[in-house]
Amino acid sequence: MVSHTHIRDDGFSLTELLVVLTLMGVLFAVSYGGILATYKGREVSDRQAYFASEISTPLSVSEKILTQAISIESPGDYTITVLTDRDNDNVVERHTFTADAQGRFTERVWLTDQFRNNTSLLDSNIWSTSNVNVAEGQELFYYYDSADQRITNMASVPADARYVILNISVEYDEDIFGDSRTVLFRNR
Repeated sequence: MVSHTHIRDDGFSLTELLVVLTLMGVLFAVSYGGILATYKGREVSDRQAYFASEISTPLSVSEKILTQAISIESPGDYTITVLTDRDNDNVVERHTFTADAQGRFTERVWLTDQFRNNTSLLDSNIWSTSNVNVAEGQELFYYYDSADQRITNMASVPADARYVILNISVEYDEDIFGDSRTVLFRNR
């Protein structure tokens, strides 16, 4: 005897469609959460890279040079010139760090002769292009004497300064961020 089975193909039931739609909604929500987390992580990463290039690097470079200063020349609120012999070869280098109104924090390095006259420009670096110290009226350099008293008379800085607080501020996404570092003049 042969039995015939008839298969009905009427489509999906309403319950089946609701289950599938609910599962797809959960899947899309989880996917969106993952995409959003990735995007936020990229924003944090971009901000950290920006801070490293615009704040941390200038602070580190400046600290390394200023710590080795054997003499201070032309101090100011937004500029400092120091003499170093950073490679101990009896050839003195002149370093000038400056923050300008265009948002640059720069360093220029000259080799000098035995009379401490500039002989050749050895290096010129732009360490930051978003510096806002001048625009915000925030001093870049704060000079202190051995009694931890702030020196405001720039003519006294070359003789009396024992350390400087370097304060760098930058703008990122219309917000001001900054960091500072205390640098001891150990060779003075």
